Amino acid sequence: MYSKHFITNVRIHREEGDAIHAMANGLMIQTDLEGISSLHMVGTYQDVFEISDSGFAIKDRRVIVDSFGIDNMLAVPV
Repeated sequence: MYSKHFITNVRIHREEGDAIHAMANGLMIQTDLEGISSLHMVGTYQDVFEISDSGFAIKDRRVIVDSFGIDNMLAVPV
């Protein structure tokens, strides 16, 4: 089983001190060993990134799932 995450349309909403609040669209597709692909998740990521001297780090991530057909055998973290 192979999975692909697509994160698109990243938008920065605001900055607060050393934090950046951003949103992005997310899509996850899984492909089985026979090459058959299926849609497993469509939704939105709401992230807070912390800025430091060493770069960016995810301080908080929320995934709001829009699709209701998530397979209960899903073994890949969203």
